[in-house]
This record gives sequence, C-alpha cells and structure tokens, in this order.
Amino acid sequence: NYSTNIQMNMLLENIREAEMTSDFTVVILHAGPISGSELKERQLEIVDILLESGVDIVAGSHSHYTQPVKEIRNEHNHLQQIAFYGLGNLVFGGRQSFQAESMITTVTLHKPAIGEAHLEYLTKRISPNPDTTFTPVIISD
Repeated sequence: NYSTNIQMNMLLENIREAEMTSDFTVVILHAGPISGSELKERQLEIVDILLESGVDIVAGSHSHYTQPVKEIRNEHNHLQQIAFYGLGNLVFGGRQSFQAESMITTVTLHKPAIGEAHLEYLTKRISPNPDTTFTPVIISD
C-alpha cells in the first residue's frame, strides 16, 4: 500500500511544494517490470497516487518496453493529465525483440490567460539501436 509509504509521502510533499511555484508538475518514474508491456499492480497504484495528487505528467521508464498511455480528460475533453507508463529506451544496446521499439513524446503545456490549462501530446515510435550504432531512428510519425 504505497499511500501509507514514508517515501511516497515525502515525494507527495515535494510535489505539493513544487505546485506552489509551478504551472505544471512532471514526475519521471522508474517503475514497472524489467521487460514486458503488461503493467504491474504496484506500478498502477503509484501512478494513480501521483495523478490523484495533481501531477500533470508522469513519464515512466524501467521496462525497456513501450507500455500504455493513460489520459485523463475533463468534461470538455481537454487533456488534463497524462501518464506514459513506459517509454522504452531512447538509446540502448539491447537487441532483444521487446527492446526493438520504443517511443519518444512531445508534450505541449497550455496555460491560457483565459480558460483552463491543458495538455497536448504527440508520440513517435523509435528503434533505439537498429544497426548497433546506438543511434535511435524514428520508425513512424
């Protein structure tokens, strides 16, 4: 139960402090299985706690595999929060089939003078090491 975990509570306090001086908050999360696209229960719990605390963007890593994206939209269908459970690898020497595809993302943060803040994002699939030169290559737009 991460909601009562001392380290999680310290993290949530740091997030609350950051929110006082920031328009948006982003957490880079190192969690999930070492390989595979299936989400683990503790990974889901941690991301849910972060989103419920008000974090705008969670960018997950660790799995060396692309995992699902969770979007939270408001009643006007504006994207309010997003969690990338696993982006995969940007540059990595692994040659396993599950390491052959990852994603990069661009998130645009909108804070209009009038209206509600919201997010937009675009992802691109990449191959982190297709020719063993450690040079990522975009494989889709």
